[in-house]
Amino acid sequence: MRMSTDSFDRLSNALQPLLDTHPTAIQEYHKAGHSMKRFRWAVLYASKYDIRSLYNEGLTDNHIDTALRKITKTA
Repeated sequence: MRMSTDSFDRLSNALQPLLDTHPTAIQEYHKAGHSMKRFRWAVLYASKYDIRSLYNEGLTDNHIDTALRKITKTA
């Protein structure tokens, strides 16, 4: 993963409270026919995390999605 450990930790810390608060959200998205990628980015959006810092590190949406995949896998 290209994202720094520090950035990953900040991102994970921003998303984890939402994942903990809504433990069935993944299943609800799946039942509604939404993709897992949509779920990951919806959680990121809901967290209000300022991703400009990640883009300023030279990361792309694909790099960010890799980190989101890792974070939501543990949810």
